[in-house]
Amino acid sequence: MDQQVLALEEGRAFFVHEDLRLTRASGADARGWLHDLVTAHVASLAPHQVRRTLLLTPKGRVRADLHVLGLPDGSVLLAQRADQPEDVREVLTSYVLSSDVLLERSELLIVSVPSDDPAQEAWTPSLIGEGSDLLLRGPADAVEAAVMDVPVRASSEAVERRRILRGEARFGADLGPDSLPAEAGLEHLIDFGKGCFLGQESVAKVRNLGHPPRVLLHLRCDVGPVVAGEPVLTAGRKVGEITSATPDPRAGGWVSLARVRREAAAAPVVLEDGRPLSPIP
Repeated sequence: MDQQVLALEEGRAFFVHEDLRLTRASGADARGWLHDLVTAHVASLAPHQVRRTLLLTPKGRVRADLHVLGLPDGSVLLAQRADQPEDVREVLTSYVLSSDVLLERSELLIVSVPSDDPAQEAWTPSLIGEGSDLLLRGPADAVEAAVMDVPVRASSEAVERRRILRGEARFGADLGPDSLPAEAGLEHLIDFGKGCFLGQESVAKVRNLGHPPRVLLHLRCDVGPVVAGEPVLTAGRKVGEITSATPDPRAGGWVSLARVRREAAAAPVVLEDGRPLSPIP
């Protein structure tokens, strides 16, 4: 497993996304309609471009975390992890009303590869960060043909471990339906210069007048293991818990994400058994 993580970091691995809900949004109003709902600037999305975005509740809480892929015909593909609490297609259906929008389940397969091959139609940036995504219609043999020059196939566990090492928050693990984008440093997924989106007023209020009640910390522990769900303490008082953790294949020790109360963000934190946790810049 360590070798797969290292291969991802070094650009020697591909990943087949088998855990996605894919929804195609088409119709004359689809771009403008989606643009008014999600946090990203969807209206400017070009073909073969990928943009991560959030769907928020009217109170500014995270409801879905997804990627929007621009398709050549002007429609868009919504890619959402299947382990998120709500299916974004079902959520968005209630907002269609009289708009010319069609939401259809897609059977495409997304494969993330290390680089953009000019001989293949690709989408950038990939869903896992660097590199690009291929949209395939065929079964396993189509995947093998598309990635024949990439030596390593990464597992879901390897991709998850890489995410934690990078300190990237995942909805459903490090934040939930009660979370604000600012808690996990996800405000970069919000285009504050565009018009309305769901939860805009609440997000602006937190940004301009206050602070989120919790924050997500990226931490290192020299002695493992560290397990999701472990309490995090400051001065003997519980202030949060570990949300994700993984061994570090390069530096040793364990790297984790922890959701803690904001007032404890700058304080020394330890695990319940006293093992210290140090912040990762």
